[in-house]
Amino acid sequence: LVVVLLAVAFNASLAASVRAVSLGDDTVTDATDYPYGVDHGTAQIGPLKIDYAVMSYLRTKQLAAEAFVEHPLTGVGLDRFHDVTRAAYLDGRLTPGYREIDPHSSLLGRFAETGFAGGLTLVVLWVLMFVTARPLVRPEAADPWLARAALAGFAGLLLAGINVDIMNFRFLWAGVGVLRGLADGNA
Repeated sequence: LVVVLLAVAFNASLAASVRAVSLGDDTVTDATDYPYGVDHGTAQIGPLKIDYAVMSYLRTKQLAAEAFVEHPLTGVGLDRFHDVTRAAYLDGRLTPGYREIDPHSSLLGRFAETGFAGGLTLVVLWVLMFVTARPLVRPEAADPWLARAALAGFAGLLLAGINVDIMNFRFLWAGVGVLRGLADGNA
């Protein structure tokens, strides 16, 4: 529960940047140059007025979801997400630094670029990794602590996968190799 709450809090901090907070006649403003903010808005919470900017980081995830909705079967194509971000930049939906950027989310990126079929294969791959690990973490297995370490690493990568594309991480594939080796040794 604590890990989930921390993940939610961390991801909420990547959604918007508070630019000013007002309470009556008193205002505190962040005057620093902020190159990541798009779509400035205002929220009223009781007597507080909060001016904010949506972070481009969140916007890339919104664009990935929109790309999937527009192309649910095939996606926009492998390595074609930059076409989506360039168009969003031209529409004023992204800042210059984000005009050619990846979705920064494993699952959203996969669905955006490859559609349902590609997204489903990613989900199946991850399910199979956890299914393979399940019997290897039992106390009677050959090396349960090594399997538990790989499984803990996978869980951490899944959490990180909300904000980065983890499929190119060396640890992921080293961990898959460790599980396969342990599975072969337990056969």
